[in-house]
Amino acid sequence: MLLIKRRNAITNLYISTKSINAKILSDFIHNTLKENSIYGSASILPRDDGIFARMIMQTSEEAKDVLDIILTSVMKEILRKPFTGTRKY
Repeated sequence: MLLIKRRNAITNLYISTKSINAKILSDFIHNTLKENSIYGSASILPRDDGIFARMIMQTSEEAKDVLDIILTSVMKEILRKPFTGTRKY
């Protein structure tokens, strides 16, 4: 409970794709979280259909920053297009 009390933002991320090896994607996300001092984990979806990542951090700005890093790389690898940013609804 102490871990959650010091953190204010929780983020979930699903990436469903066969274009990138799920193990490589999972490892990339683990390394990105570690480099940015974010608590989190990524799990490979059944049948290697992608990943599910969970992250907990201090602010929503940290969440946006780490998601931008991950999604920029994934968009480049999957669609061969630049990542233009997340959308808010």
